[in-house]
Amino acid sequence: DEDEDDEEEEEDDENKVAEDVENKNQKMAQDENEDGNEANDDDDDDDAGMTLAAIAEEKPKPAIDNAAGDSKTASVQIASIMRDRAWLLHWSLFVFFNKDTLLDEMTNFFAPKYMNVIQTMCPHLLRYLTAAILISPTFDKSTKLKYLTDVSKILIEEQSRFSDPITEFVRLVIRTNDFEGASTMLRYAIEVIKCDFFLAYYHDYFVQFARTTFLIKYCRLHSRVCVPKIAALLLMDEMSTDEQQLWLINAIRSESINAKLDVVENVIYVHFGEANPYHEMKDRIKAMNHRTVQLYKQIKHKEELLNTTTE
Repeated sequence: DEDEDDEEEEEDDENKVAEDVENKNQKMAQDENEDGNEANDDDDDDDAGMTLAAIAEEKPKPAIDNAAGDSKTASVQIASIMRDRAWLLHWSLFVFFNKDTLLDEMTNFFAPKYMNVIQTMCPHLLRYLTAAILISPTFDKSTKLKYLTDVSKILIEEQSRFSDPITEFVRLVIRTNDFEGASTMLRYAIEVIKCDFFLAYYHDYFVQFARTTFLIKYCRLHSRVCVPKIAALLLMDEMSTDEQQLWLINAIRSESINAKLDVVENVIYVHFGEANPYHEMKDRIKAMNHRTVQLYKQIKHKEELLNTTTE
């Protein structure tokens, strides 16, 4: 009986040791998973047979290995955060495009932490950011042009990685003033809008605000606008002359453009209350020339002083 009791005690002790080893191995496995390391099946089998003595005798890893592990862990954490933010940005489209008054909230995408994710992982979201700014009814003219200018800078940077008719339309209108190319992109963009899950509902909004933005930029550079020409650029071929004139009059009034439509000549005359962009450029060139001459005189004077002192 005593022998049986001793054997049972020994079995109990062995079971406790096995449980301790198993618990220790599970904790080690969890730590390895948190560090982003994957263990091989063979290594798992070997670790399962470790004893408490072997675990106690394990030597700490060198400091270099710890530093490398910390760096790898930090990289994994950063990648995980960026992935989560990318998912958040994608899911937010269902919220923002559910109601037109929420579209202006998408300007939060300009925050560095979100824009970094967009440019790194999902540049296709630039389509929805650009479209939201363009069709948002809560922005006034100056605010809309400001945000379109900001997003156009990013579109230029990301043009090699992503571009579509919507982003190209904004880039050509805002940045390059290529109105012929913008008109072509507008035609393609209208077709793209029809097939887009989030933007299809805003088809009419997009056409309206895209034409209005186009007209604002066009009138800033032209003092005399021929109605048939601007109507062709704005894809109004299906409208009658009276409908084209009526749309232009309403757009001029709603956007406070300092212009008048001559119904007889079928021409829009734009009045520049401020300096014409061409005049502004001319004045800047004159100022640059004046500064260059002054800088040259200063350098020449310093050079003469140096020559005088050396002699």
